[in-house]
Amino acid sequence: MSAVEAAGNLAAYSLQVAAVAGAGLLAPAVLRLRTPRALHAFYQAVLVACLALPLVQPWLAGTLPAASQTAFRVVETTEAGAVSGVWRSASGWVLAVYGAGLAGRLAWLALGLCRLRALRRKAAELIWLPRAIETACESTGTTARFFVSRESGGPATFGLFRPVVLLPEALFQLRPELQEAVVRHELLHVARRDWATTLCEEAVRALFWFHPVVWRLIGRIRLTREQVVDRLAAGGGRSRKAYLEALVAVASGAERCPSPAPAFAGECDLAKRISLLLKEVPMSKSHLVLSLLIAATAAGSAGVSAALCFPLDVAENPAKKSQPAGGRVYKAGGGVVAPKLISKIEPKYSEDAREAKVQGRVVLGVVIDAKGRPENVKVIEGLEPSLDAKAVEAVKQWKFQPGVRQGKPVRVQATIEVNFRLM
Repeated sequence: MSAVEAAGNLAAYSLQVAAVAGAGLLAPAVLRLRTPRALHAFYQAVLVACLALPLVQPWLAGTLPAASQTAFRVVETTEAGAVSGVWRSASGWVLAVYGAGLAGRLAWLALGLCRLRALRRKAAELIWLPRAIETACESTGTTARFFVSRESGGPATFGLFRPVVLLPEALFQLRPELQEAVVRHELLHVARRDWATTLCEEAVRALFWFHPVVWRLIGRIRLTREQVVDRLAAGGGRSRKAYLEALVAVASGAERCPSPAPAFAGECDLAKRISLLLKEVPMSKSHLVLSLLIAATAAGSAGVSAALCFPLDVAENPAKKSQPAGGRVYKAGGGVVAPKLISKIEPKYSEDAREAKVQGRVVLGVVIDAKGRPENVKVIEGLEPSLDAKAVEAVKQWKFQPGVRQGKPVRVQATIEVNFRLM
């Protein structure tokens, strides 16, 4: 795939993702969905749909051009080389910037992981667990390695096979029931294996480092995940009051927790989480299912529309049987030099058209093969049946210097205009 094709596909895919993710974010707000578990699952499904877009749509390749989509016109080739050169250069810069941004984001992620590892090494592991932590382990049925850090601003949970809960030293200045609430929250993250999900989300954010809609979608996923864990950890009655007090105490006294550890959210998210805990918004099962179906339909419709408006192009068509015989058909530009007309035969007027004084043009779609011969000649814009046939008959006898890609002759799309004028 050439740089031009890759840059074009990147732009088209970004627009498709923006349509699906944008609809996925807007629909729940319009439908007033408030259930954290359902919202979390829905947002995750939208993100997966965005990633699957290239796999579930047809890629364009090897089709005859429409009049407005031609690779080149025989009558308009004087500036094609300059235009394609400029676009090719711009495409190279686009890909270079994208690659630099991706590398930078991955480096930032690696730095965050190194920071977590350094915090754990400097922290002191709890060999004998306080009663509050033991109670949290018993209530969740989960355990982990616990470390106390002077440098960590807030609790952090990480690790795939040997999960670690990093607790700030200031936590142990709180009452035991508040300590238990904080640890219970972190252990629920361990039980749900949220660290693996977080790493996947960071990888997606690295791929879409330039895409604000994707970042917004992942932000919603993380907020709803915290809301789900909040509900599980808070319980009811006195337990919920203690959990709310612990949530405010830790968040208000903590510095920003090192990324990418899933921990207590920042001040902005904290308000939404507390509001949801204080105000239950019941929804009937039928209302919830109907709302989710409507939201999914909206996101799916946006994806289909975006795929039709911004199709992806492939260098090699995986559906071989859909390609014309003789190999792939290219478009001029982006590393493909357009064919040049060497000789032509003027079409003759038919007697019926001459008597009727028909004048105008016939636009033909044609493929110039690797030997410079026209093939697959089809009428795109007809004038009069007999003149259309005369135009096709004449163009089939034209001779071209074949198009070239990477020094080799290839089949190239073209549009030919045949004008009929009475003298």
